[in-house]
Amino acid sequence: MLNIRYARSFEYDLREILKDSEMKEDYVNVFIANLITKGSRNSLREAKEYVQDLAKDEAVDSSSAERICALLDRNRKYR
Repeated sequence: MLNIRYARSFEYDLREILKDSEMKEDYVNVFIANLITKGSRNSLREAKEYVQDLAKDEAVDSSSAERICALLDRNRKYR
């Protein structure tokens, strides 16, 4: 699960990654909200699948998708 304790820093880092990507500016806020929701409520695996699906649909480039998945791993909550 995503560690919500550091949600602000996670969102900042995610926005920095998305600045360099090809994602449309209108979709960035929706993407961030969906990613945080999937990561915190469901699982990180589902959040990563969401990112990979967007990479397949070319909404985000593959290098940014890899960086986002690494960011998700860094912000994992261990139980």
